[in-house]
Amino acid sequence: MTRAKTCIAWLFCACLSTVTVAGCGNSSPSGIGATCDAVDDCGGRTPLCSGGHCVECTGPTECNGDEPICTGDGLCGECGADAHCPADEPFCDGDRSRCTECRGSDDCGAAAPVCTPRGECEVACETNTDCVEDNRTLCHPFGFCVECTGDADCPAGEPLCDADFRCQECMSAEDCGVASPFCVNGDCRECIQNTDCGVGQICDNDLECESTNVCETDAQCTEGDQRRCDSDLGRCFECASDEHCAVDDPDNPVCIDHQCEECRTSEDCPVDRPVCDGDNQCQN
Repeated sequence: MTRAKTCIAWLFCACLSTVTVAGCGNSSPSGIGATCDAVDDCGGRTPLCSGGHCVECTGPTECNGDEPICTGDGLCGECGADAHCPADEPFCDGDRSRCTECRGSDDCGAAAPVCTPRGECEVACETNTDCVEDNRTLCHPFGFCVECTGDADCPAGEPLCDADFRCQECMSAEDCGVASPFCVNGDCRECIQNTDCGVGQICDNDLECESTNVCETDAQCTEGDQRRCDSDLGRCFECASDEHCAVDDPDNPVCIDHQCEECRTSEDCPVDRPVCDGDNQCQN
């Protein structure tokens, strides 16, 4: 395969993101598209509210394991630079925040000489008979094995061929139905944030609405520090009013986003610490 063909393949998918439902080039963290006024609006895979968007992280301390880097989209990823990647996958794909084997075919060895759009070195092919992997049985005209070259190659449950030549359930929300109206990572999902769900429900990590901490009174709230019922939402929280904080946590007497904090404004602070900072703490 020529380098020109490799470049064409890369250009074809250069703006594809594996996580977000928004386009490329976001100037601020946007998570997977959910918006918020407060942290309680968020949920699912993006439980934090930052700058009006639900995000997975605001810093590296909220990411761990195989995805330790907090990316510019407010999502945890494998890498933000090549230095974060291991020797066998030395290149960081910034659009996807994942480590890859190659950026072009020159990075691949003789045994697997073709760099695919996903940054994987693959065996070259000339016909479909050269493709023996279960999910990649077609030889793309660019000379590597793929799952599909067009929608006609895909099954009914995943009818769309994406820019990585993989069959997906959806490419955008328009491909999804009413029951699961959000397209995330090629799958139709029921929710991306708590406000997509009914009263007494939250959006879980599988992006499905589930009932949790359903309540009408405080007596029904027994989990950890979530002992107060917000009857309007039908859910248990640390607090639903300043009165709850004054009783349960006198050192943090104001209820903000269902959490007890020390101050809402500087008027709540004592004379020796007269300024209420951005973290709702009184400072000198």
